[in-house]
Amino acid sequence: METKARRTFIFFLNRVGHSFDKNTYGILRDYSIIPGCSSLMKEYVTDYNEAEVGDKAFFVLLHYWYKGICATGTIVELTEEDGHGYAEIELTKMIDYEHYPVLPLQELMDSIPNFDWKEAPEGSLLKEKDAALLDSLWNDYILSLEKNEKSSTDLAKDENN
Repeated sequence: METKARRTFIFFLNRVGHSFDKNTYGILRDYSIIPGCSSLMKEYVTDYNEAEVGDKAFFVLLHYWYKGICATGTIVELTEEDGHGYAEIELTKMIDYEHYPVLPLQELMDSIPNFDWKEAPEGSLLKEKDAALLDSLWNDYILSLEKNEKSSTDLAKDENN
């Protein structure tokens, strides 16, 4: 039996009418969620009919100073309310954007130019080819942050000895 490829949806944080406070979600600096804190976000999905439980979600932060991808998650529930589709998304990784840089918006626009990273509707489906590239960009980016964090920690230990 063939496994169906998971789709990828893009959501936006800190647009007009969307308030996001990272402290609500108990973010740790090591790109994870504090156990016991809420890690679910409910978001409107433009391409609701295309969405399925298990699909991926990427969150683009559009803040004055911080612009780029700051979090990923998995759709865990889909609901309809008043004729609109919503996804309950469990966050799986999040960057504490006040202490670490987010995956830059300009890098997204340069690497995946066929998607409107500033004006796309909330919960837009990313094309499969672009989704694979975004996965790769995100994974490489997180690895580079973790490597830099480890190097900084190792350097601090050496200086204290």
